[in-house]
Amino acid sequence: MDKETLSVEERDLYVSGMIKAVHQFWEETDLEVCLQMTKQDMVKKLQEIAETCSNEKITVTVSEDDVGYEYMDERRFDKEKL
Repeated sequence: MDKETLSVEERDLYVSGMIKAVHQFWEETDLEVCLQMTKQDMVKKLQEIAETCSNEKITVTVSEDDVGYEYMDERRFDKEKL
C-alpha cells in the first residue's frame, strides 16, 4: 500500500470488498463442495478472490500460513442418534 496514493478510507473500502467477496463465496457455495475442498483448495479460492479485489492501488494477499480450514460433516452424527 502506497500511503501517498491510497487513503485509509480507500484501503478500508477495498478490504471490505474482500470481506464481502468471501461472504458471498460462503453463501453461494454448496455445502457438499466445501466438504470436498482441502485446505489447499480453499487457499487457492481465497487467493483468486484476493486477486479480483486487488488493483493498481492495493494488492490483497492470502498466505497459506494464515488460512485455517477445518471441517466436520456432522450429519452422520445425527443419523447415529436415530
